[in-house]
Amino acid sequence: MSLSKPGTYTLTVQASGATKDGTVKKSNTATYTFEVGDKKPEPTPTPDPQPTTPTPEPTATPTPDPSATPTSPEPKPTDSSPTPAPTTPAPKPTAPAPKPTAPAPKPTSDSPAPAPSTEQCIPTKVTRTEKGSLKVATEGHFDLGAQLQGGKLVASLKDDRRQPAQWVNPSSIVFKVSDAARTSAPEALSFVASPGSNVWVIGSTQQAGVPWLGQNTMHPSIVNGTTGPVTWTLNGVTGPGKLAVFNSGGLGSGVGQRVFDNVGGPTSYTVPANTHAHPNWVFTAPGIYRVSITQSATTNAGQKVSAATTLLFAVGNADPAAAGTSTTVEEWVGKTPDGKDCELSPEQIAKLPAGAKVGGLNTLPTTGSEGGSELLIVTGALGLAGALTLAARRRFA
Repeated sequence: MSLSKPGTYTLTVQASGATKDGTVKKSNTATYTFEVGDKKPEPTPTPDPQPTTPTPEPTATPTPDPSATPTSPEPKPTDSSPTPAPTTPAPKPTAPAPKPTAPAPKPTSDSPAPAPSTEQCIPTKVTRTEKGSLKVATEGHFDLGAQLQGGKLVASLKDDRRQPAQWVNPSSIVFKVSDAARTSAPEALSFVASPGSNVWVIGSTQQAGVPWLGQNTMHPSIVNGTTGPVTWTLNGVTGPGKLAVFNSGGLGSGVGQRVFDNVGGPTSYTVPANTHAHPNWVFTAPGIYRVSITQSATTNAGQKVSAATTLLFAVGNADPAAAGTSTTVEEWVGKTPDGKDCELSPEQIAKLPAGAKVGGLNTLPTTGSEGGSELLIVTGALGLAGALTLAARRRFA
């Protein structure tokens, strides 16, 4: 702007603005006075306080600055709420944690109380081989029989050497048939031995120094739980000589009914129910004999049951220990979970299978004499056994 003449000039200026959306704001007006030339201008007060008003308006005009407003509140919630929130609850779960830790030792201290060693003892079936550990019977009364246990037939040997009598595993005893049982074979034994040859006899009558082996179907479980007789079947004989088992004939007739043998005779024999009898056992050579026998019966329910066993004999000068060199024994023992030995309770033993052995002992019940119902079949002095016994005594007196 240029002024060509001296004098007083007045300049009025109007200012206006618009928002971003194009809306025109109210304009502001300002008046300015100028003195041109030699005349000194009088001080003129600032007209109108209008410029004072417009100042705040342009400041307020930038309403679009709300973009800055959200920018500042955003960090506030970010810095304040999330940070303290997790920081404060964090110690709370940390504090209750030791509570379950404290009761933990209680079950630990109580646990050993209900778990004594007996409850931790587990019945364990083991198999072992017995070498020379068989019991030797040099004399005394024995009966081979059977028992009915849990619907199963179990072979057992009644040992009368001590009272009350004890039923044991037949294979746990070896019968020592020493030279006290040796005699010369009579003509009646020609079916098994040459007349005059040496034979070893377990007779139908008891003889000192010789085990006396009989038959027995009188166990209460057999009498009350089975019907009909018990059948003996010879499965096989291993040994250095021949074996013959027979009943003595009456009135001195020598050999009566043949029970079984391995010389072409019968291989089975029926023992009447509730019977106790003693046949003759004849061996033709010294040495170890293993005689396998199966007993069969019929339960009251009509079920056929059977039990096999092996009888052991050491005849003449044979070493009884040799009879058990390869005997395999299955028995039940107590073991802890870590494999240590422990003792089974009576309740645990009672739950074992029929005929199970515990610690080398058969679990079959022990009984005494079966009572007055016993039928004893024994021949008199006129029988073959009496004759053989007298001959043996005269020869070895």
